[in-house]
Amino acid sequence: MNLSDQKFFRQLAVKQDLQVATVRQNDWAKTEKAQKVKKWITYYRRNWEQYAEDVLQIQLYPVQKYKIHMLGEAHFYFDVSTRGTARKNIL
Repeated sequence: MNLSDQKFFRQLAVKQDLQVATVRQNDWAKTEKAQKVKKWITYYRRNWEQYAEDVLQIQLYPVQKYKIHMLGEAHFYFDVSTRGTARKNIL
């Protein structure tokens, strides 16, 4: 067996492994549970402040909710805080 034959069999084995993995992932992705998980992930990715309150159970002030929301939504976010808001940590 020469080097090119070994390379061919190695590539064939990798392709077969990838095909099996793809089928397994697709089967799980079609389940109802996967769809629900996907919806929750999408919800929390869009609403960081809700994730902090619901999952991490951190009580946030309205200003903190706004700041966290803007951090997730805006491409650039500059926070200018004065007096009382500057003393409170975001998280």
